[in-house]
Amino acid sequence: EILCIVLALMPGIALGRWTAERRNLIGRSLLQAAGFAGMTLLVLPAVVLSQTGGSIDVLLARPTAVTLIGVQVLFLFAVIGLSAVQELAVRGRGTPLPQDPTLRLVYSGPYAYLANPMQVSMVLLLFGLGVLMGSMPLAGAGLMVIVFSAGLAEWHEGLVLEERFGALYIAWRQQVRPWM
Repeated sequence: EILCIVLALMPGIALGRWTAERRNLIGRSLLQAAGFAGMTLLVLPAVVLSQTGGSIDVLLARPTAVTLIGVQVLFLFAVIGLSAVQELAVRGRGTPLPQDPTLRLVYSGPYAYLANPMQVSMVLLLFGLGVLMGSMPLAGAGLMVIVFSAGLAEWHEGLVLEERFGALYIAWRQQVRPWM
């Protein structure tokens, strides 16, 4: 119980309070990134592997060098998403969550090249993790992120951002692609 209080309850209360009061932007961004990463890179893979008969034993059966190289590649994919979160905090003065949006449109850092760097990062991470773990269902979760992002998220996010930032958003979107 103490572990749950320290790892979940206390950070959750802090995040809620900081978000409601719009203070401690760096803390909000770090907690959101850690929470999202934990859910999508630990909980989701654990559920998928347990439901499909997969196991982390695949990593232990491989040569250590192969696993280490795979993990390093995953870290490179993570840098894209973490850099995007940093840009939202530093340049936009907000976070990735719609309940805690940026105050300014961000078009620097990875956003100078991609409209969806966090989503691209998550697709690469889930697909790469699936390959590393030898789990096609887990790699398929990366493809589901594409379906969600290109469908619902792209449509909703575009409407909201165009309403908030108008011509500046339209001009930026004409300059960058969503995925490439």
